[in-house]
Amino acid sequence: MMNCFSPDEIQRMSEGGLVSPSAAVRQLIIGRPWVEMEGESVVQKCRVFLGNIEREISFRVHKIYADYLCPDWGDAYLIGLLNLAMRERCDIRSEAVLTGELVHQLKTELIPALVKYAPRLYAPSITADMADEPPPSAGKTGTGCSCGIDSLYAIKCLSESDIPSIHLDYLAINNVGAYTNGGKSDGRRYADNVANARAFAARYGYKLIVTDSNFSEAFPQNHYKTHLYSSCFAIHMLGGLWGRYYYASSGYDNMQDGFKLTNNESDAADRYDLIALPSFSTSRLRICNQGPPASRFEKTKSLADYEPAKHYLNVCLRQGAGNCGYCPKCMRTLWALDALDKLSGFYDVFDVGNYQENHDYYMRLLYRSYLNGFDHHLNDESWRILKRRACLLSMCYERVFSWLRFGAIGAPLRWAYRLVRRRLIAPR
Repeated sequence: MMNCFSPDEIQRMSEGGLVSPSAAVRQLIIGRPWVEMEGESVVQKCRVFLGNIEREISFRVHKIYADYLCPDWGDAYLIGLLNLAMRERCDIRSEAVLTGELVHQLKTELIPALVKYAPRLYAPSITADMADEPPPSAGKTGTGCSCGIDSLYAIKCLSESDIPSIHLDYLAINNVGAYTNGGKSDGRRYADNVANARAFAARYGYKLIVTDSNFSEAFPQNHYKTHLYSSCFAIHMLGGLWGRYYYASSGYDNMQDGFKLTNNESDAADRYDLIALPSFSTSRLRICNQGPPASRFEKTKSLADYEPAKHYLNVCLRQGAGNCGYCPKCMRTLWALDALDKLSGFYDVFDVGNYQENHDYYMRLLYRSYLNGFDHHLNDESWRILKRRACLLSMCYERVFSWLRFGAIGAPLRWAYRLVRRRLIAPR
């Protein structure tokens, strides 16, 4: 028995690739979880076997939440590893009890729908002792707290709702993949985000639950394609706490063609969260979709005058403390705030001065994304407003650059350039 994947396997799994359709079917075995106390934390651990690979998954939370773990159930592991089993052609067997209604929903609703529209995915069998009822729950309400656009929009909407029963009891920040790349975790970025979430929760009177797991290191997966599964893994790990958990959807306008099942193996899992989240829910733990009708621009507009966002908004893909201002999410947010004339309120979280000093450069990047179709659906509303303020000379430069690089004349010009360059520098 081996305890690690090969570099080729890690690369394939991290990229969200699929094994060959002719590959032999393997067994993915979920062992019986157990709980250990480690200082101020309680850690639930579980050995999982994929073929001849044995890995141990741990999930850590403060000891005051020990009673809300569900070590007798394997529901969390089934959900978290389901997409991996479908990509790696694995049947699933759990030595821990599974909730019967959950397995039924997966086998009759979610799995058949995904495989129908992505035939290269494998439909795994699921074998285990089935419980007639899910684990008992305290019935609390919660949502995530990454302090990104989707997260803060969900918190704002739920906290300001005129329906008291959906007001939040807890916020949660989970380390299950967002801070991992290629099976290696970025502990610094996670720690910075936790510090930001703690400061936000303390200032505005929310209870924050911080969890830490090696889930994405033990079984590397492509976070973009599987974050819905890993997020619901973390939710079910505290299944004894939640009665209703609101998953902050990125919204269907955040995707070029909205809800989609076709070729779902290549897309983000939130393309089909309308059917996935009900399939991941039980009669005692309902996972709800929060905010799907709103576009990213509309969410940003809603948060532009939201005081917590001005101090704690964190959208950056590169760093945990503050926002770099240059990654795709940072630029997308800066463009939206600029279009809304709300930049002046966000000096605490962005280097607004740098953005304003280099405004022409940012406008060229926005226009380039528009010309090339990159994230066009995310930036379209910002572009429609900001194009009136953009420097005409910069726009002409980008148009010519794009034409030369991607247009019909670009290929022969590039070929001629390379030919001349070789002649000029050829050895004599």
